[in-house]
Amino acid sequence: VLGNLKVLGVNNNNVEVILQSMYSQDQYDKLEHLSVSLFESEGTTFPHWFLENAQNLEKLIVEWSSFVEIFHDQSIGIEKGQVTISTRLKDLTLNQLHDLDHICKEGLQIDPVLQHLEQLAVVHCSSLVNLVPSSVTFAYLRHLEVANCNGMINLITCLTAKSLVNLATMKIESCNLLQDIMNANENEKDKEIVFSSLETLELVSLPRLRSFCSCKCSLLFPLLENVLVKECPRMEIFSTGDTSTPDLQQVQIEENNKQNFWEGDLNGTINKLFEDKLNRNSLEQLALNGKDAMMILNDHMEEAKFPKVETLRMQCLYDTQLTWWNDLLEIFPNVVGLQVRQSSMQTLFPVEESAHCSTRIAQQVRKLELFEMEHLKHIWHEESLADQLAPQNLESLGISACPNMVSVVSSSVSFQSLKELYVENCKGMTHLITSSIAKSLMQLEKLIVRNCEMIKDVVNVDDEEADEDIIFENLEYLELSTLISLRSFCYGKHALIFPSLIWFIVKACPQMEVFSPGSIIAPYLRTVEVENQRKQWKGDLNITIEQLFKDNQVVSHSNKN
Repeated sequence: VLGNLKVLGVNNNNVEVILQSMYSQDQYDKLEHLSVSLFESEGTTFPHWFLENAQNLEKLIVEWSSFVEIFHDQSIGIEKGQVTISTRLKDLTLNQLHDLDHICKEGLQIDPVLQHLEQLAVVHCSSLVNLVPSSVTFAYLRHLEVANCNGMINLITCLTAKSLVNLATMKIESCNLLQDIMNANENEKDKEIVFSSLETLELVSLPRLRSFCSCKCSLLFPLLENVLVKECPRMEIFSTGDTSTPDLQQVQIEENNKQNFWEGDLNGTINKLFEDKLNRNSLEQLALNGKDAMMILNDHMEEAKFPKVETLRMQCLYDTQLTWWNDLLEIFPNVVGLQVRQSSMQTLFPVEESAHCSTRIAQQVRKLELFEMEHLKHIWHEESLADQLAPQNLESLGISACPNMVSVVSSSVSFQSLKELYVENCKGMTHLITSSIAKSLMQLEKLIVRNCEMIKDVVNVDDEEADEDIIFENLEYLELSTLISLRSFCYGKHALIFPSLIWFIVKACPQMEVFSPGSIIAPYLRTVEVENQRKQWKGDLNITIEQLFKDNQVVSHSNKN
């Protein structure tokens, strides 16, 4: 009976069943938390009828879908005599909505849906140019977080900023094109903007950020105490107008207050940090785009080494010659963390550089992260990989939004030092690793695979006759989430041994009928976490997965009837 629900998850597969079960508007009177996901068909529209019926809805999560917009104009419904939206949301999360052009359009009558928000998080929405139009106000908003929105140029207008009287925390991170947090329209000529309640401001990994505010108005922050500005290499000034921060005594450049600076006022401190960055020898972390990297190399800066840089972030490598890794590592000789984001390359480390560069990578890089690389097929040029070129010292590997990768690596490569492996939103990947590679993962502690729609098996059997055990000696945490084609962890006769596994999460894997056809030894595993943080255990991992599959089949069958 839907009328008793407080929490509801909706996706493209069950929405028709739920529609058929809805007999009247009061069916959803008790619904407080709604999750909408996996509406991935081109041209799909957000199911607004939920908002029209769930009057007590407080929390809405929308993720992994192809919606172009979320909220439409209420005035259209009023003119047609339809039911209007009376929902007053307090918490809204938008995640992995790469086609989302706008949350709502300029001038639309959407109150009170957004007006009463207290928490707003927008993550991985790469088509958004700004957060909301100037017509939207956030009088009740307390917490704002925006991350990995790489199409965003400005966050909000000054008019929207004036409404943020209750905002306590603002966190903006990893938005590669963001130039200003606040930007004024031609008609906006405010002389003063007061952030009455803002206590914490974090600006992290914003390579094109020039300032917090490009307006000439005065900014007042009467309660601001915590400011983190990290990896914002082009931020030369906080604001072009006057800035008042009576309670602020320092600006952090590392989390947990490890490093901080203060030059008497906020503008002076930001400017001093910018000048210090020009001296690239004291840096420990550095973000470069393709043009920056080529400028360093083409200017023959062999003598300008950066010995303290340990983490190098490369991004927007579209029109760049891609065979210069070796030269770059000469300038950054102590890099142990490498992140590459938004690139047109098909092979990260091409064959022209494999002999020397891959050796350098294998020797010194401990953490490798790849994001939003649409054309990437291979990390290494695998035909030329030899034992001495393999990433033997790599400890952490993360791959996200790389749709052309079929697997992490197809060659027989040893990952003998790898401790963490994270793969997300790689829609072309059919399996993660081969069984021969799995046998090398003796140090692996954490394995996470999320939203890879083509994956059938995590471990693909590359030798049908092999009957050797596969031992994940140190694996403690395993998560398999939103893998709609997954049939098993390993579809082979190998015995799988997990001597250290204590935490296993499996969610939204409707085709997973068995964990593995072979025997499984996991002596310390006592529970499997499934949807809505529920726990399930039937005394054995395979039996638990089989029962979970049967339960889902029964629910699916009853819904169809």
